[in-house]
Amino acid sequence: MLQVVAPYLLTLLLSIWPVISAAQRSIPPGTVPPVAPSGSAVEGQEVAGVIQRVNRVTRSITLDNGRDYVLPVSMGDLSGLAEGLGVKLQYGVDGGRNIVTRLDVQP
Repeated sequence: MLQVVAPYLLTLLLSIWPVISAAQRSIPPGTVPPVAPSGSAVEGQEVAGVIQRVNRVTRSITLDNGRDYVLPVSMGDLSGLAEGLGVKLQYGVDGGRNIVTRLDVQP
């Protein structure tokens, strides 16, 4: 009898396998979705806003959107940046930090 049932069980398992494997790949409700990519995958972002804070120690500025942007040493000193100044910048994300690649002061 086992010899007669075995092919049917095998056929049944093979027919439902795609459904089982798809269910294992889905994200259950209430779980945290995967983290967004960083590094070169997220380059060339643009934002415009007003500087709310300049931190010369960490070389970062905070815009009115509440986000911090780090200015690398290669961009020179921060003496021309002050609170209330309008800026437009391009940035990339590296390790969760917004790294400025271009900064333009708005008139």
